[in-house]
Amino acid sequence: LWLPYIVIPLKTDRQSGFLIPTFDSNSADGNVLGIQYFHAINRNNDVLYTMQFYERRGIKFLGSYNYELSNHSHGFLNAGYIRDQSFAADEQFKDNPVGSKVNRYFINYDHQWQFPGGFSQKTKLNFMSDLWYPRDFWNEFPGLGDPALENRASLTRNTDATHASIDIDYYINQLKAEPLATNDDQVHRWPEL
Repeated sequence: LWLPYIVIPLKTDRQSGFLIPTFDSNSADGNVLGIQYFHAINRNNDVLYTMQFYERRGIKFLGSYNYELSNHSHGFLNAGYIRDQSFAADEQFKDNPVGSKVNRYFINYDHQWQFPGGFSQKTKLNFMSDLWYPRDFWNEFPGLGDPALENRASLTRNTDATHASIDIDYYINQLKAEPLATNDDQVHRWPEL
């Protein structure tokens, strides 16, 4: 049995260890128990591993990696995966056999890097297995209620007299009723100089 404890004198360094378990209950998922482990890799890098046990969906694995290279260079990567047994039971998937499980996932990445010579690079990625992921797991993935999810990368260089940049945007249309709809009709912004 895991019990919380305190060490005196208090430590000021970050430490690895298990966090207090989480518990939630709602009509869609049933009871949800979460176990988290925080791994302090070093002063500027850490990972949070999470395992969630959904009564109606199954077991979900989540990871969150944060890093800081300098005051102006930092980022994070969040990802999750579940073999969802509740998703396939929806009316839209009547053809699926009873008890089918569907692989569902998300990846959310955001960083900003500063390089010598006035260069700056930014990336923002948001990908998911289906359009219902933000609805079903709104607290893990951004974009609930947004018409589209933005994926963007840019490289800029600033000097005292000039600004130069290259920028690209890829959007995922969320205004479709079907969760597995294609993204063929979405408008994107290809490299802009």
